[in-house]
Amino acid sequence: MAKKSFWLEILAMALVFGMTVVGCDNGSTGSTNEENVTFSSSTNNTVSNDEPTLGLIGTNASSNNTGVATVVIDSGKIKITSVAQGSATITVSDGTKIATIAITVSAAGTIRIGTITKYGSSGTNITYTVEVKPAGGTTDRIKFYFQGEVTDLKATEITLTNETGAVIKGTLEPFYTSPGEWMYDLNVTATQSGTIKVKVTKAGIETGEKTITVQAGG
Repeated sequence: MAKKSFWLEILAMALVFGMTVVGCDNGSTGSTNEENVTFSSSTNNTVSNDEPTLGLIGTNASSNNTGVATVVIDSGKIKITSVAQGSATITVSDGTKIATIAITVSAAGTIRIGTITKYGSSGTNITYTVEVKPAGGTTDRIKFYFQGEVTDLKATEITLTNETGAVIKGTLEPFYTSPGEWMYDLNVTATQSGTIKVKVTKAGIETGEKTITVQAGG
């Protein structure tokens, strides 16, 4: 019985060893579908370079990850070429305004267009600062500095809300200062010293109110 048991153990060990070898061999030569995919660079030009799509007509385009995708503007289209698997953000600009396109590149090299953030939508609004003029004297105007091109701004698109201070809104005068920055003067008459809130309601401009302090005449 002992001898029979010994040979049974040897047989069992041989079977286990054989299965292990076969299993390891299968594992080393097998591969998943993802491993079998061959990357092939592709081009996507489905995004139009126009105002309905981007809120602007771009003159230049760039990728924040050229190791994943490159981009050019060609024949009225945003032409994106895949380089490697991953994600990237494409920025299209006309020199002052911007729009962005989120893209992903698959292991096979195909390009998927994600969210397109048009100029003037949340995240791409032009920012601005305000100052009262003259500084330290009776306020007669509010100066607006826009970090981008703002044309045809009207006085009716500026809201002034009196708080502890009070002003009467007058005319708006536009001034161009430097590339990428536009300046406007809003003439006002300060009737009471204190704070007021300022808000620009024109589309494409940052939302929210700004608080300034005005000085009325003696």
